[in-house]
Amino acid sequence: MKLLSKLSLTILSFLFLFGLLWLSLPRLLAGLAEYQLEQSGFSDVEVKISDIGLESVTVDRLKMSITDLDIVIEGLQARYHLSQLISGKLISIEVKAIVLNRLQTADSATVLPGPALLSGLLTLRWQQYIPEDFLSVDTLSLYGINGKLSLSASIDVSRQGDNTQAEIRLVDSKGKNHQLELQASPDSGVDLQWQIPDSVSETPVSVRIYPVNNGSGLAGQIRVDLSAVKGLVAELNGLSGQMQANFSYIRQAGSAKKDISLSAKITDAGFAGSRAKAVTADVQAVIKEKDGGFNLQFAPSSRVEMDALQEGNNRIEKVIFKLPQALLFVEGRPLINRKNGAEITFRNAVLDNIQIADMQIKEIALATGPVKGGPDNCSFNMKLIVPAIQINDVQFQSSPFKVETVCPSADSPQWSVVAEVRSVGIENDDFRLPLTECRMTAKSPNDSQLSKITGNVTCQSENQKAKLSTHFRFNTASESGYADYSFDGIKPDNDKPLFGSLLKNWQQAFDIVSGTHSVKGRYRWWKKSKGQDAETLTLALTVDNAGGYYDDILFSGLNYKDRIELLPAIKSSEFAAVTVRNIDIGIPITSVRAKILLGVSDNGPLPLIKVNGLSLSLLDGKVEGNGLKIDLNNDKHELVLVVVGLDLARVVALQQLDGLSATGRLDGYIPVTITNKGIKITKGKIVAQPQGGYIHYRPKGGTSEIEKSAMGSEFVFRIIEDLNYNSLNVDVDYDEDGEMEMKLGIKGISPKVDANRPIHFNLNLQQNVLKLLQSLRYSEGLSKDIDKNVQKHFRK
Repeated sequence: MKLLSKLSLTILSFLFLFGLLWLSLPRLLAGLAEYQLEQSGFSDVEVKISDIGLESVTVDRLKMSITDLDIVIEGLQARYHLSQLISGKLISIEVKAIVLNRLQTADSATVLPGPALLSGLLTLRWQQYIPEDFLSVDTLSLYGINGKLSLSASIDVSRQGDNTQAEIRLVDSKGKNHQLELQASPDSGVDLQWQIPDSVSETPVSVRIYPVNNGSGLAGQIRVDLSAVKGLVAELNGLSGQMQANFSYIRQAGSAKKDISLSAKITDAGFAGSRAKAVTADVQAVIKEKDGGFNLQFAPSSRVEMDALQEGNNRIEKVIFKLPQALLFVEGRPLINRKNGAEITFRNAVLDNIQIADMQIKEIALATGPVKGGPDNCSFNMKLIVPAIQINDVQFQSSPFKVETVCPSADSPQWSVVAEVRSVGIENDDFRLPLTECRMTAKSPNDSQLSKITGNVTCQSENQKAKLSTHFRFNTASESGYADYSFDGIKPDNDKPLFGSLLKNWQQAFDIVSGTHSVKGRYRWWKKSKGQDAETLTLALTVDNAGGYYDDILFSGLNYKDRIELLPAIKSSEFAAVTVRNIDIGIPITSVRAKILLGVSDNGPLPLIKVNGLSLSLLDGKVEGNGLKIDLNNDKHELVLVVVGLDLARVVALQQLDGLSATGRLDGYIPVTITNKGIKITKGKIVAQPQGGYIHYRPKGGTSEIEKSAMGSEFVFRIIEDLNYNSLNVDVDYDEDGEMEMKLGIKGISPKVDANRPIHFNLNLQQNVLKLLQSLRYSEGLSKDIDKNVQKHFRK
């Protein structure tokens, strides 16, 4: 009896201890699990086991974090045979919910998984780690860095022998359902089929990956209907086309280097409004891990090509990306050396109204992070070769551009570009402008569309001996902007006259060969409310001490300063002064001044010129005009000039006739018609001022010889031998050939005829004025007041 009591007490004690142990087992197992997970690299580990039995265990909550991910598992139940639990074999695993939260973390060094490791994962006997019956997850939720749900899924996994099958049902952020079916085995690798909603393809995504080279690498094929995957995430929107690719990733025998091979083609490719007939890639490379990153060494034949690329009115016949000889990734960021052979070629590009037959980008250098402990930096440098660009009817020719780009980094939060080119030629059928030593700088805030671009351009013009400068600002979002330009220090000469050196087919008789001139202004463009293009162009023109010619008319000391609007129509806002110090037409014209205003004409695009306050000094008198209008759209211009106080003595002296002299002052008006043929005067009227004057004609040797050749002229010669006139009227007509006809009506006293009786007589004269002026110029020479460059042109 005592023995039975002791035995009973012993059994009860054992049962009590076993009960205590069993009750504390969930907590012990939770602690052990937390320790093992922390040793495996997880942090913030929390395990809560609510129930454990001989055939199952229930984990209410499992929480842990690793690198950039928070993981929470709730309602996990595992079933097992107690006898096989030590070996880790399970019958089934069921999970109610898994929540994954992505975290924002600092960048870390990039380490590529080795091909042997990936191949090992493919050949791994996963059935050893999968329950005999099934593994299922009711809900798996993935949240992005912004806290928004990216996708949710349910997962069912089963196995038959060495073959593993999985079915994953996804719901994306837009609520659309996807289904993935996966089959894996140690021998044949992994096959993935992805069914996507709204896809017309039976298998929009198909991936096969399998081990090769006795487990030292892997290879595979991918087929994707890009039109089906475009809606999965925003970055894929607008995708279209059919992609097929073959790839391999193999470790070299006896080396840490790995070989990569990729051959891919996309037909009828499209992305965000752009389309290409085909995109092909042929890449062969060797990878070597280096300095916390890896180095990609591409074969010389590695390239990506795009055929028939088009977006709206923009199209490029072919684009060729020749990959660099070496591409280094440091801490996840690419680095390309300038001398590594990377090139991009564009052939037959048409961008709206811009045509580029051939363009190349060479000597590409790229840095996107700190190098060898240096400061954080981001730069992209290259040589841009654009032999010729056609914009409408204007052609640009240039030597290679040197381009340096700094992209945003911690030290520089904005984009900046510096481009330099030794020579640029701008020309069309009408003009040419060779420029040298051009430099452009531009910058933009770091936003997704480079919304506000500002910059400066400077060039030297050898022909015009001037500096061209431009400051521009462009808002890409509103498609608006402006460019302020200046063309300073323009100094033409006889070898390079202003218009003759700028305009290719300048056949006009007018040009400027001296002085210092400048052009400044602003070009502005924007979109109207209904989307129409709008633009304005202003010009501030300064002409300082210009000298030049118009046919045989020479001038110097021209000064003109005006602000002109060229677009949308040519006009100026106020009258601007024009002065000319000297004009030589064979006789000197001085002190020319006027005020002009450019207005919009109803007859065409050229301006209507209004002239006020015209005044010039001629033959000790004045020629004046006011309220004059010249419409440059017309072939004929009519205006009236007023003559005030011309010195008759100077007029008579022009004839260079021996013994002829006269005095008096002349007034009048001259109706002038200007046509393409020249100047015409119709019914001009000149009269002597009231004080009158005299006319003497007393040639040496007398007039008898002249009288013999002109019957009846002896009486006229007797009158003008000594004539004191009190009335002199002249009717003037002049044609474009230079022929002038004058009808004179004279009243006065001639003592040689009758000292007491007035004389009234008429006289008709004809003369070619152009020939007269030419003879005067050659006999008298040029005015010394005409500047040297103009005189040099005349003597050429």
